[in-house]
Amino acid sequence: MRVFKDDTYEMVIIGRAEAVKIDDLRDWHALRATCVRCGHAGYINACVFRRLYPRYIRLIDTEHRFRCTSCNVRGAVSWMIVKLRR
Repeated sequence: MRVFKDDTYEMVIIGRAEAVKIDDLRDWHALRATCVRCGHAGYINACVFRRLYPRYIRLIDTEHRFRCTSCNVRGAVSWMIVKLRR
């Protein structure tokens, strides 16, 4: 497990995005979506994400639904699972 420090989030990689399902996300997790094209990043709370998608869907299967607000490219998302700082 790799840990990165940030002001609000403690970035913890818990597994490859291909293997992580929505059901594996907990209330203290957040998702960091990074645009592959321009590098713009944003955070999505796992609680909100679990309400939007069924629990059996893999995280990698949701990439095509997201659009970068900076460069307007759809589907070029890289996911990182982060833990909210206590």
